[in-house]
Amino acid sequence: MSGLSQSLVDELNQRISAVLVSLEKRQQTALPDPRCDLLLATYVLGLTTPFYKGRPPEQHLEAIRNYLVRVMPSERVAEALLATPADGDDWYTSSLDPIEAIGRKDGHALFVRYVGADRTAAIQTNTLDRK
Repeated sequence: MSGLSQSLVDELNQRISAVLVSLEKRQQTALPDPRCDLLLATYVLGLTTPFYKGRPPEQHLEAIRNYLVRVMPSERVAEALLATPADGDDWYTSSLDPIEAIGRKDGHALFVRYVGADRTAAIQTNTLDRK
């Protein structure tokens, strides 16, 4: 993201990768699990929210998509962004809000460190440089 420092983008990517590794360890299967992808997308939503507060939702969604394609194929990203927990899957349904809250907490800490509590720095552009 041009409006964010490279060190912040790197730290966001590191946190996303760490959460992905944690989810994959809990999953304990070689095949991708759409439920884990949904949990990761939910975490990234929370993580990036402080940087997109007050901005059009489309810009935030594009940033989420761009962060996720760094760690999973674009087809899985598209599915994760459209996914909802299956009826009766109470564990995943009840996990979404806490996962998003963890992401928001992490994102807020990064926001304060890199942007400032008074929002003195703003995002200039909302596209990620894809690797």
